[in-house]
Amino acid sequence: MSISFSSIPVGSQWSRPALAALWGYRAYQALARGVVTPAKDNKIILFVTEEKQASATNYKDILKEDILQWEGPNDHFAEARMLAAKENSDEIHLFHRPRHHMDFEYRGEIKAISCELKTTTPSRFIFEVLDPTRQDWTHDQLLTAFFLYMQLNPKEMQTASPAVTNLAKALKKPVQGVAAKLRTFTQLDPILSKQNIRASENVTKSDETVWGEFQSNWTKTTLVARDAYESIVGSYAVEVAGGQIAAADAHYLFKEGQTREAIVEVRRNQYVFRKAILSSYDSTCCVSGLRDERLLIASHIVPWAEDKKNRLNPENGLCLSALHDRAYDQGLITVLPDLTVRIATELKTKRADSFLTETLLRYGDQKITLPGRFRPDPAFLESHARRFGYI
Repeated sequence: MSISFSSIPVGSQWSRPALAALWGYRAYQALARGVVTPAKDNKIILFVTEEKQASATNYKDILKEDILQWEGPNDHFAEARMLAAKENSDEIHLFHRPRHHMDFEYRGEIKAISCELKTTTPSRFIFEVLDPTRQDWTHDQLLTAFFLYMQLNPKEMQTASPAVTNLAKALKKPVQGVAAKLRTFTQLDPILSKQNIRASENVTKSDETVWGEFQSNWTKTTLVARDAYESIVGSYAVEVAGGQIAAADAHYLFKEGQTREAIVEVRRNQYVFRKAILSSYDSTCCVSGLRDERLLIASHIVPWAEDKKNRLNPENGLCLSALHDRAYDQGLITVLPDLTVRIATELKTKRADSFLTETLLRYGDQKITLPGRFRPDPAFLESHARRFGYI
């Protein structure tokens, strides 16, 4: 059966019996499911009711602006087909109503922009209503979004986050769409892409291009992205006089002859790097587990002064307590490429007091706590370990 939407304008109201009659079904019960896939047709039709009857399965479905948060059916019917809709030239159409016993409003064609696939519970989809008049993301907008992605803890990438709301307002895009774009970047992260999080076909060539630009030169691209953010959203306010600086970086920052402007610029860049590291490690020292941000340092693996291209690369960073940062800078500890902590022989062989044992020696041969994203690059870790004679 071929289903046509040529006589169904966006915004028109329809009951299931009226649609059944229009499309030639003998009975409207053929459209009774929440997901309908007409035989021998490339269309998938969603009937979404937010406030359901008490006897109905209480799926949590919310349409706000042009973003639909939708829980799939318990039997996971047609989920794989919806995720592969673009590559299979399928169309997904949405009929929506606020509560049961009302007619449905036709909202148009939609696409899946993210999905958490489940097996024993309903999967969670986010769909975007397609608007032919809406402009695609520009390169500067994507840089701005990725800059924010670097700075936020994954928990802050939800729709209600003030930072996400501010970016959406500046970009004149739906808040949910911007939040979904930030989550889409997780598909390009080699760590997060292995988890049970899918963004379907929403990863675009432009997204991949931006990711590649960061990978090729983190420092240059991060600064361009920061400038794009400030141009679109406004000043990226930071406490240029506050925050913690890694011991190895302080020598560069305050070396003789630096102008005040240069120091402020380095401070701003250090703040960007610090935010990226702390958000990735959930503000936790990866060696000791300390969680007080006032005592945490965004430590460079390869020092700031030695590698300009990777100064702002979060894969060139570790979140360490002030004590462990100093020990790392002095080569008293290292982290091997297999993410194991090693302690310098001179510390292990000297007569250790209880403080040294408790704060440093006890962590020898233990694995660090991994970040939620931007895992430290093994090549950088090897460089540090070789510099101090561990390997």
